[in-house]
Amino acid sequence: MTKQRYDLEERLLEFSVRIIKIVEQLPNVRTGNHVADQLLRSGTSPYPNHGEAQAAESPKDFIHKLRISLLDVCFSFDVGCSMFDVHLSKQLSTYALPSPSRGRVREGMQKGIS
Repeated sequence: MTKQRYDLEERLLEFSVRIIKIVEQLPNVRTGNHVADQLLRSGTSPYPNHGEAQAAESPKDFIHKLRISLLDVCFSFDVGCSMFDVHLSKQLSTYALPSPSRGRVREGMQKGIS
């Protein structure tokens, strides 16, 4: 049995690409633009922040920088969920995250970094 490789940097890059695709599909209305701006900032920053974490000067600095990435991922998740809750985009069902799992996902992500 082959052990699956877990490459966080690759996954963060894929996350950024998905965020960009979602943002490009949002309607060009006031609400859509506001959400798009927030989602684009928080959803694309974890990838470069992870790169900064890899160049950390100490283990404590590494954890601090990685937590910044985690906060941005959590914020993106929350914005994405709220976007679907208000039906901002009906076309994005392939990107939808199930609402009931929000707390469990955030809790699991935070446990993984502490």
